[in-house]
Amino acid sequence: MHCRQIELKSGKTRWECVDDGPTKPSGKRNQIVRRGKTQKEAKAKVRDEIARQTAGTNRKISKRITFGDAAQKWYDVYSLDGKKKSTYRKRRREIRDLNEHLKDTPIMDITHDEYQSTINKMFKKGHSQSTLLGTNSTANMIFKYAKKNRWVEENPVTDVVIPKKEENC
Repeated sequence: MHCRQIELKSGKTRWECVDDGPTKPSGKRNQIVRRGKTQKEAKAKVRDEIARQTAGTNRKISKRITFGDAAQKWYDVYSLDGKKKSTYRKRRREIRDLNEHLKDTPIMDITHDEYQSTINKMFKKGHSQSTLLGTNSTANMIFKYAKKNRWVEENPVTDVVIPKKEENC
């Protein structure tokens, strides 16, 4: 790892560290450059990015792919499966419901908390528990597809609580 001190346009000094990350699929060199106020901070940022790339997620691609894009790509693959038309109709409806809340959000930025609040909002809008269970199932398939394609590190759908209406006795 090579580190050097640089001067910014504002006159402040920062440390810049450069190291080789995992090679790209094309075989080209993958240099990772990160800056920090201290040399230690810059080195830590480079090490963190190398660990992220080695673990699997491609942050450059993941930042650009929104939930809506990922859902569409998943559906394109899912629709080749040979299921009944009613199943596809149901999945499209569930994707439309999810897109109302998450469409423009980068898929890697969706957290468990954000997804849980989306489910809660849908429940407050009047969606039934069975609809929410189907929607949750579809979201789980979309996030599994995203994880397989290395767009997300973990599935935010895991351990989501599906609310249900209280029964009056």
